[in-house]
Amino acid sequence: MRIGTVAYHFHTKEDMLYLLIQELMDFHSEVIEEIHGHAEDVVLSYCMEVAVQIALCETDEKARDLYYSAYAHPGTLELIKSWSAKKNARLLKSYLPDWTKDDFQRVEHVASMIEFSAFTSPCDEDFTLEDKTALILESLMKLYCIPEEERLAAIETVRSTDCRKYAAELFKKFVDRLDNSSTA
Repeated sequence: MRIGTVAYHFHTKEDMLYLLIQELMDFHSEVIEEIHGHAEDVVLSYCMEVAVQIALCETDEKARDLYYSAYAHPGTLELIKSWSAKKNARLLKSYLPDWTKDDFQRVEHVASMIEFSAFTSPCDEDFTLEDKTALILESLMKLYCIPEEERLAAIETVRSTDCRKYAAELFKKFVDRLDNSSTA
């Protein structure tokens, strides 16, 4: 596509953001499948996905702006909630066998706002990245009725992982993917 045709294809900035967020979710799906394929622990897979996103938004201003925009616009927020509800139903269904698709969707209304607060509330010396991540993960896992012992184990594993490093690597891969798709 030539630069001059951008306005033709995308009538608003929100249209462009929607497409970018769709691409980001496709990328997340691939990463989650890769992590889930190597990990037996679905709770840890879920926690690592969230923790890496929090670390990314904390360490990269462009990423924080992207996530803020995605969660702040109704169209992209609905896309995120729908995608997340399906993903979480697939990952966490064994913990919640009686939950329906609608149950996961309802919980995602709350979970997405918890995530939004994590992505947009900067850390400081009194509220470190590790503290914020642990609090957010504890809150999210309680929404999904994950037993306390598993919550604590997952949080401890996340705390011992360099989420900042993973975040930087994954965001670079995502940006490279966008660069490669625009030149293809």
